[in-house]
Order: sequence, then C-alpha cells, then structure tokens
Amino acid sequence: MRQWVRSVWVLARERWSWVFGCVVLMFLLPEYCAPVLAVIALILAWRDIKAARGRGLIGDAGRWMWLYLAFMAISVVYSRTPFISLFTFLMWAVAFSFYLAITAVTTSPERLRRLLQLLTLTAGLLGLIACVQYVGASVLGWPRETYQLWNPLNEKLYTLLPFQVRLYSIGIRVGSAFDNPNVFAETMVCLLPFAAYGAITSRRWQTKYIYLTCLLIGVVGMAFAFSRASYLCLIAMGCVFLLFNLSSLKRARGPLVFIALMIILLVTIPNAFTERMATLKLSEHSVSERVQVWLTALPEIAAHPLGGIGAGVQGTTDLLESAGLAGVPHAHNLYLQLLLEGGALALTSFMIVIVKMLHLHSTAANIKTRRGFHFSVTFIAVLAGFLLYGWTDFPLLSPKLVTLFWILLALSDRAASFYMDKPLSPLFSKKRSEKHA
Repeated sequence: MRQWVRSVWVLARERWSWVFGCVVLMFLLPEYCAPVLAVIALILAWRDIKAARGRGLIGDAGRWMWLYLAFMAISVVYSRTPFISLFTFLMWAVAFSFYLAITAVTTSPERLRRLLQLLTLTAGLLGLIACVQYVGASVLGWPRETYQLWNPLNEKLYTLLPFQVRLYSIGIRVGSAFDNPNVFAETMVCLLPFAAYGAITSRRWQTKYIYLTCLLIGVVGMAFAFSRASYLCLIAMGCVFLLFNLSSLKRARGPLVFIALMIILLVTIPNAFTERMATLKLSEHSVSERVQVWLTALPEIAAHPLGGIGAGVQGTTDLLESAGLAGVPHAHNLYLQLLLEGGALALTSFMIVIVKMLHLHSTAANIKTRRGFHFSVTFIAVLAGFLLYGWTDFPLLSPKLVTLFWILLALSDRAASFYMDKPLSPLFSKKRSEKHA
C-alpha cells in the first residue's frame, strides 16, 4: 500500500499525470463530460505532442481507425439524419484527442504501467459504486433514480436534446457512474482484464492483493448490472488467460484465482445470477425483441449494402420505430449496427483495426519481454470480450464507450512500441523535396 501511495504522490506532481487523471475522470463523470475531458487532456499534453512529432504519435491501430472515420464523415452527405451523423463523427473525432494525449505522454513502460494501475483502481471504484447502489436498492429501498449515479442530473439535462435518451431498465439493474447498466457492463468487460494483468505481473504480494481486490470488487459490481452478455464475456476472458498460461498450471495461481472469483460471484448472488441466466431463451422478451430487431435490420442492410444509411444510431432508431419496435435505440449487435450505419465499407474498415490488433498481440515472435507477453494476452482477452459483447449489444453507443475504444487503441499502439519494436509514426508525414545538383 505504501508503494501505491508513493506512486500517487509522484503522479500528482507531473503534468503528464493530469492526462491520466482525465482518463479516470472520464469514467467517473457523466457521459457529456467525456468530450470536454478529451480536449483538456489534449491541452495538457500539447507540450509532449509537439516534442513527440519527430518520434511519432500514431500507430497502426490509430491510423487505420481514421479510415473508418472517413466513411463516417462521408455518410453525413447522404444520411437520413445528417445532424446526428455529424454529431457522431464529431464525437469520434474529439475522442481521438485522448488517443493523441496518451500516446504522447506515455513515453516509457513505467508510465504505461502506472496508467494500467489507475485503470485497475477505476474498475474497482466503479464496481464499489455499483455494489453500494445494489445494496441500497435491494435492501434499503432506494428509489430508481439512484440506480445510476448521475440520473438526477441527467434527467433534467437530457430533456434538452433533440433525441430521446433511455435511462432506466427493467428491474434492479445498477449502472454505477454510467447512464445504462449495459454501458457499465461493457466498460467493465474492457477494464477488468487489466486488473488481472497487474495481479499476474506484480512481484510484490501486497500489490497483487490490491489488484485482486479491485478485480473481485469489479466482478461483483459488474454482476449487479445483470448483463447476461457480460457473464459470458467474463468466462470467455478467463478462458483466454488460462489458454495462454497453460505452461504455468503447475503453480495453479491463475486458475485458482479465476475459480475463486467465480465461486464468490455465485455465492454472493446465487438466486439473482441463476435466474438471470435462465432467461436466455427465445420466449423471454429481451431475447425475442433482439431477434425481431435483427430480422428488421437485415432488409435495410440489403437495400444499402455499400454505404449504409448514415452514421449515428438515430437512423436505426427511426427504422425500428417504424417497424413497431419503439424504444429500441440500436440494432443490439455491433456488426449489424456498423452495416446499417456505414455498410460494408464501415464494417470492413473497423474490422481491419480489430484484426490488426489481434494479429499483432497473438504473434509470439513480436513479443520481446515477459511483461509484453502478459500484456498481449490481456489485450487479446479485452478484444475477445469486446467482440463477444458485440453480438448482443452495440458497445460503441455513448461518448464514454467511444472514448474507451480510443484509449484501448492507444494502449495497444503504445505497448507495441515498447514490447514489440513497432514504433509510432508521425501524425502527418511531410514529403521532403529532393535537391538536385
């Protein structure tokens, strides 16, 4: 614990640490604060960005992601909801500021490790907030407005938007600091593997206990969101860790920790967990509704196979509402939603980024150190959880989720520059004119 306190004190005195602080605040504050914090992070990192122009600022994942953004910008021209499409493009473009800020200030493996520490603590804090909300709602009878931390404020502000934002869900499903329990669960799916990474790579047992505590609280807090997809993602990510660490089964630390977490999870909320998983059948409303959404989306995708109907979920919301599915904001599927918004071009450009990261982190020849190996395993687990969740939801819906995705791209590119000899490139390459004698 003393080491962590000392680390926080050292971080507080450095300018680059305030960029990491913006990352933490992005997860804790309301959705609409994410773009503001992205701009603040860019301003704080501006000196580092200027200094890093010669060394490089953008990696393969960040560079290819701009191809997806290009299709998004073009779709504004023919979109059925041009204002929403423009707003969606601007949301993605502003969130890119976090990518630049992180790649600029994370100039050493030590700084990368500190950022992962902060992400672990953030996951633990978000899980703790969710646990308090669930206990308050189920035991103390707190009103529905308390299921998500910022709902009392958001109820007033979201009425000013030109589109509807759905804040509540059926039953006691908490959302921690997020507007919706599914958004909370999607975020935790991407953050929790970094807590496991810290527990595996830390040499001190005191530090391992802190990581494991954050992991445990995060898992239990995520469980109270009662997102069935997140339960499956948790199991899938655990299998990824086990698969890539078969050589260390003799010590049995990794498997035992994973099994212990699952047992604690089941013992903590046995009835609610099993009842929620038992609803995975076609007769259940949310499952049958998803099937109807997918069937409704397919003809529209076939009618606009190349460029879709325009970026943003409002076009999809209007389409589903006209089909009698009012209150459904998106296609409840990452891949169908990308096809609806941008057609085959958008889906292809987005999946190129995913495939490149998977190939990079799954190629053992690229990895030079033990810490780099474990980071690659962790990142593969994150991508596995993200892609699996994408089959039943749209994990790029809100400003926080979009910003989180850019942060993941920054972590991937920065780790590749440290552990895999994949240096970053300049943001804009200048062609030098050759001098002729």
